[in-house]
Amino acid sequence: MKRLLLAVTGCMILAGCTEKTTEPEAEAQMKQEKVTFEDITHSFEHPETGQSYQIIDAYKLYDNYISELEENPDTAEKELYQQEIIDPVNKACFEGGEFYHMAGAVTEQIPHSLERITELNQKIEDSQYIGSIKDALVQSSDLLPSDIETNVCIFPNINTNNAGAVTVGAGKINVLYSPFYTEDFLKTVIAHEYHHSVWAEKFLATTPQSVLDNLVFEGKAVMFEKVVYPDLEGTRVNDEYNKKYWAQIQDDLGKYDFNRSIEILFGGNGLPQLYGYMEGYKMVKSYLDLHPEAQPMDWTSLSGEEIFEAGKYADHYQ
Repeated sequence: MKRLLLAVTGCMILAGCTEKTTEPEAEAQMKQEKVTFEDITHSFEHPETGQSYQIIDAYKLYDNYISELEENPDTAEKELYQQEIIDPVNKACFEGGEFYHMAGAVTEQIPHSLERITELNQKIEDSQYIGSIKDALVQSSDLLPSDIETNVCIFPNINTNNAGAVTVGAGKINVLYSPFYTEDFLKTVIAHEYHHSVWAEKFLATTPQSVLDNLVFEGKAVMFEKVVYPDLEGTRVNDEYNKKYWAQIQDDLGKYDFNRSIEILFGGNGLPQLYGYMEGYKMVKSYLDLHPEAQPMDWTSLSGEEIFEAGKYADHYQ
């Protein structure tokens, strides 16, 4: 918006402007120059393999939403949010995702603090996010190539209770940019979510996922981010084998209970924060300690039970 105002003002004071632009005409020009999908899309390829990617600056669409809301304060916010934010990027960021329910963190939550959105968008704009994301996608692809285009869509995290990123399906990664993000932390986030994306593309099964499967699913992604960026601090891990905590989840590993998986993964009710992520990571690490020759594509393809049994994980709690 600031750029457009400067453009209009500049035209009014330059000698080369032969016609005076009236206020209604200026407003009409600004309304016509809304941010479009083409304006916010960065397409590039892996320099060696040609694997394709798109980074989509969905956060810039919030300028359209805020402008329309200011001009039409009586408009239904949900309808306007759908029209200005979701619809323009729906195909690239959400449509057809195998984990479409995960998109609710963006699609179902209307921003109530426009000030928070403005501040987050400025933080994104001031960061080197494009370079971080490109680096993470290329380095991740070197270890785990994909056969489809990978889209990374950047949104401001409008709710502090949301995760920092979600993978909606194969090739559809949504980053919910948070105030604590740094360029290096963003790299680990992209590596983590890229692993989910490739797993969904190549190894997603139609059979239900057990609690163990869900822990290993996240554990693989944590391991992958640390393989890609061994010197960066991403998801926090703890190498301790605490029998007290293990006793609380051991009998649930074979259950097909998504809610229980979430409880264990994120912690609470007597479990440390992100306990399931840390435990899943240690399961994968235990496997790799015994099978150091395994490459990322090898261990990504294995089921939770295969990782658990071949890694002799239960022995750590004897």
